Amino acid sequence: MSYIDTSLANELRLPELKEEKLRLHTFGSDQVQEKICRLVQLNAWDAEGVPIKLDLLTHNVITKSFRSPALSNDDADFIRQYHIPFKDKGENMATQNLDQDLAYLTIIMKQKSTSEKRILLISRLLCAAGIAREKYLALCTRYALIYKFYDIPWGTEKGKAGQIEAIDDEMLVMDCQTKSIDSLIAKLEKEEGKIGRDLRKSVDVKMELQKRNIQCLQNKLMEKEKEIFELKVKISCWKSQVRRISKEATSQTEDAVKHDCDTQTAMHNEEEEVKYNEILDVNELVESEEIYVDMESEYEYPDDESYFSNMVNEVKEVKAVKHTLESKVQQENTEACTSIQVP
Repeated sequence: MSYIDTSLANELRLPELKEEKLRLHTFGSDQVQEKICRLVQLNAWDAEGVPIKLDLLTHNVITKSFRSPALSNDDADFIRQYHIPFKDKGENMATQNLDQDLAYLTIIMKQKSTSEKRILLISRLLCAAGIAREKYLALCTRYALIYKFYDIPWGTEKGKAGQIEAIDDEMLVMDCQTKSIDSLIAKLEKEEGKIGRDLRKSVDVKMELQKRNIQCLQNKLMEKEKEIFELKVKISCWKSQVRRISKEATSQTEDAVKHDCDTQTAMHNEEEEVKYNEILDVNELVESEEIYVDMESEYEYPDDESYFSNMVNEVKEVKAVKHTLESKVQQENTEACTSIQVP
């Protein structure tokens, strides 16, 4: 069975096949621990580039943090049989280079300085090497995915250099693509801000135009209301004149009837009474016309044109009634005078 750290499996987002319940025996303890592990699948390649699928079980802690496990001698001999390059120690190339530099400086310091200076220099070198080693191992751990997929056994140094250059080229391409995506995002954000400003500006312009149109309509409405008020005043004056004329005509007719009743015989009294009733009917007609033209009553005007045309028609009707009354009064006066002159 092969294992993979749980955090690394989560970081790689490996697909989960199923869950397994394992009985684990740890070194230095006789107790058996039961753990629930997930069976995940990792896609990789062999030395010839053939894709393979690895079924791995997850575990919380497999090795110490920032440290690769040491290989036993039997495992090292088995790996050498297949001519697979590997590192004898569980450390990396940076640690080996630091060891070589330390040995070289130690030889020089033995020849040219005292023991106190050598101890001080070696302590500083070891401190710097430890800090550099921890940073380097942390960087390697962060890029574990690249090492897992690209750490393919190389046969020669030339092939190894070619593989490294290929990886560097891929990284450069990825970096260029990332920069192009960032520039595109910045451009899109800039365009979005510009579109938002233009949209707000157009909305403000439309609102200003609507406000101006509303103000113009309100001014026109006030002018129309003023004209309507003036027309109402004129109609009221006309109504008062019609009432005054009708009263004068009625009073003249009544005087003529009384005079005829005093001078005529009993035979003519009935005819004068009929005429008087007809005059009263005419007065009732005038009063009904006055009610009809009364603008104080509630009335809904469909629009300005029809409203003004109705008012003009009403004025014409009032004038016609007035003319009819005047002509009838004159005719009655003429008949009365004629009846008085004839014995």
